[in-house]
Amino acid sequence: MVQSILVTTGLSLVLYLTGFFVVFTPLPFMLCLLRRGVLPTVASFLLALLALLLLYQLPPAPLGFLPLMGFHPHLEFEQVTVLSLIYFFYFGWLGIAAASLSKRSDTIEKSFLGILLFCLIVPGLLAALYAGATSLDFIEEFQNSLEYFLGQMIAMQEKSGVAGDEVLFLRRYAPVIVSRVVEILPALAVNMTFVVAALNVVFFRRWGASGKPFSGWGDFSLWRLRERWVWFPIGAGSFYFLNLYLVRSDPFRVLLLNVLLILGVVYFFQGLAVVSFFFRRRFSPLLRMMAYLLILLFIQVFGIVIVVAGLFDFWFDFRKLKRVV
Repeated sequence: MVQSILVTTGLSLVLYLTGFFVVFTPLPFMLCLLRRGVLPTVASFLLALLALLLLYQLPPAPLGFLPLMGFHPHLEFEQVTVLSLIYFFYFGWLGIAAASLSKRSDTIEKSFLGILLFCLIVPGLLAALYAGATSLDFIEEFQNSLEYFLGQMIAMQEKSGVAGDEVLFLRRYAPVIVSRVVEILPALAVNMTFVVAALNVVFFRRWGASGKPFSGWGDFSLWRLRERWVWFPIGAGSFYFLNLYLVRSDPFRVLLLNVLLILGVVYFFQGLAVVSFFFRRRFSPLLRMMAYLLILLFIQVFGIVIVVAGLFDFWFDFRKLKRVV
């Protein structure tokens, strides 16, 4: 048990501190809970939080590589430490919640909804409690920090001799860009949770096959939302443009924009199921891996195509699943 706790703690911290692989921080906790049980998982989770706290007690100068240290000195070092702990708690809690829900025979929709609720409510409450105790306005601080980062980026580009239209555009519209990002923070939080959960579940189901996690899911390439889901983007899109040209309510616009962005990720997953269906039928495993890598590299283009494919699958039934039913 001790060895499992230490390995899980070490792996989670390494993944969290790497930056690029931070999204896989939940995976060690998921595998530990599936194979070793609740007690070693909770022990490794608490030990990792303690180790991270001790790491942030070192002098700030050599700690620039730590997560959220970019906010220092804009935020006080103590605030950065607490926010980093909450950020790690979010990933660890996601792993524990996902592994716990994997033992149920729920559908994909119910499983992801459960993960979403668990992972946003509890860390959100912790952040709210900390903000209330310290009078810290997260929204305002995030906005100020983003403006600071944009200013630093513009200064670095100008210092390196780059003074093109892009730099002028950023300098002129930086406040507008920041305000738009702040508006979609709820959608960013929800979509990040969806994506992080999906990436970890892919490896969790493969490496934890003996424990039969998420037994009620079936084959992802055959997954399809129910017909009534098609009315959500139609309704939200209609109300968005109706509000844009007639009502012109800014809070309503922000609400609908967040809803549309969240639905975009939902339909991205359905489109990905369509893509997976045809990749399995026509490509070898090596070609499938290369195709997925190509999608990842050009996600700006292929992402829109996959979302559209997921939405239009309701009408065109690309996989002919209605005939099977």
